[in-house]
Amino acid sequence: GPMAVCIVQMPNGIVFEGRGTNKNKAKFDACRKAMKQSADQQTS
Repeated sequence: GPMAVCIVQMPNGIVFEGRGTNKNKAKFDACRKAMKQSADQQTS
């Protein structure tokens, strides 16, 4: 079926693209990627 796509741009300019079966899931996916990215940056 059609996938919903959600684009999230962080204050630092990095853009994350989330995908899901609906907009809420796409938004969650994008936020999850953003959280993972920020967590990775903090540990390094």
